[in-house]
This record gives sequence, C-alpha cells and structure tokens, in this order.
Amino acid sequence: MNDHTAPFRTAINSVTWPDWVTWTVTFTQKTRSTIRVGGAGQLTLDVGTSSTPDRVAVYIQAEHTKLLAEAEAMRDRANLVTKQLVSGEGFNFAGRPYRLRVVRPDGRSIGRDAVRQVTVNPGAMCADEPGPSGWSGHRSWQLTLRVDANERHIIDWYRRRGLELLNERIPPLADRLGLKPGLRWRVRSYRPGARVSGSWGTYSNQTRTVALDWLAFQLPAPMLDYLIAHEVAHGVPGSRGHDKVWQSAMDRVCHGWRELRTPVRKCSGLTLWTGQVEPRPAGWPYDFDTENDPAPETSGWDVLSRELEGANR
Repeated sequence: MNDHTAPFRTAINSVTWPDWVTWTVTFTQKTRSTIRVGGAGQLTLDVGTSSTPDRVAVYIQAEHTKLLAEAEAMRDRANLVTKQLVSGEGFNFAGRPYRLRVVRPDGRSIGRDAVRQVTVNPGAMCADEPGPSGWSGHRSWQLTLRVDANERHIIDWYRRRGLELLNERIPPLADRLGLKPGLRWRVRSYRPGARVSGSWGTYSNQTRTVALDWLAFQLPAPMLDYLIAHEVAHGVPGSRGHDKVWQSAMDRVCHGWRELRTPVRKCSGLTLWTGQVEPRPAGWPYDFDTENDPAPETSGWDVLSRELEGANR
C-alpha cells in the first residue's frame, strides 16, 4: 500500500528538527495546508487539496525558526488530542490503559465476527469490562461502546468511574488527617478550550467540597494520587493556601509529593483527550440495520445534567 504521507514527510525533513519534535501528517478537504503546534513537541501538518510536497518544503524552510520557537513554548504543556470512536482507540483511566471496542446494541461484535458476544454489559451505552485482555494486540482493559452512542457517553463513564475512585480514596485520607465528617467531593465537567494545566481541582472552604475535572482521571496513577491528596489537604483546619499546615498534611498522606507538584501543574509531555472526536473513517464497519435496533438509551444523558457527588458521612 502506498504511503501518501511520505513525500510530505520528506518535505518536513528538508530542515533539521530536534529529537523532541514529532510530526503527524493528515489530509483535509480544505484548499490550503495548515500546521498545528500542540503540546509535548507535537506538530501536525494538515495537507490541503492544492498543496504539493514542494510547496510544503518551501514553507517549512521559510517558517522553520518560527515553528520551532512555537513548539518550544508549548513543549512543557500537555498534548491535547482528538479521538475516533472505533475499535482499538486508546483511553487511559487512573494509570490503566483501555482499548475501545465498539459493539452492536445487543452486545455483539461488529464486522465479520458479528455473532459473538464481546461484552458482559449488553445494552450499556459505555462500560468497562473485566480485564485485562489482549484482543486488540495490546495488554489492556476493554471499554465497550455501543455503535449508536457517542463521546458524551465516554465522558459520562469517566465521571462515574472517577466518582467511584474518589469514594474509595478520599475517606481514608480524611481519616488520616482527622477531618470532621461532612467533607464532600464531586467530578466536574470540562469546557473544551479551557485551560487544562495547573487547575485540575479545587477545594471550597465554604462548602467543604473537593472538585476534580474528569480530565484529571487520565493522569498517571502517582500524579492522580497527588492531586487527590492535594485538594483534601486543603480541608485541614488552619490551612491557608500552600502554607506550612498544608505542607505538613501532605507529608502525612502523600510521600514524595514535592517531586510531583511541578509535573502535575505543568502536565509536561502528557497526552490528554478533552472530549473532542473525529468522524469515523469512510468504510468503517457498520453491518446492521439500525431501523430494527432499539432506540438509544437516555440514562447516560440524564447523568450529564447533574454534578456527580460523594460525601463522607
């Protein structure tokens, strides 16, 4: 099979790039080509219909210094990516890798193996399976998504599973810090385009509530543990900001927190999904008659209309 990106990669490499810079080449229906600079040294060339490798090479050579400066400025930021809702797409939760598997509404596989049940949660819009498994070629856990579901159901899954994790983690932390009953916590929504680094969570003294973005549950496990402890420690009486009272509380519940503080704030080199998706590719398997399938459930949408909360009674 011909690699249509190869001539454009040659154009990109007509100048020298540092090892920390990586390029992705995609094709667009727009006339002109564009270059997007993301976090962690990720640059993307969107090739327009009127572009040629020679034209791209000329532009790259002329704008090399400027592009490198922009990439350098974005180097210590997270790389925000879009996803395709197709089988094999990767999602991370609390340090655990999941691979998406798109299924029919009755839980059966899509494609040539359509007679086989591949989920223990038939009918669910989005659900994680017992794992790990190696069906995708990766040692990972399976996240099943009904073909008539969408990205909001995956976000809803993150929020529900995030609340379950907070229900497990926060009460022991509160007990170790001697916090009084009444501490609350919730998983909040995220507005695409909003800042993602340095503001993963908040603590409200007035309501005694810890709030974390659902995006935060994509962080590696040690960073997520730090973030949870960070916000709970703000609930210690007498704590103001990141003063000595707060630091003493962190010493008690999060070993090595000082080494984690800057990486969590900058999220340097992390790849994060903010909820945005790309269209499924042309020819993607869709082999059943939707007119005879049940209508999509609405329970997933109902959950999105309220905040997900927990409390230490």
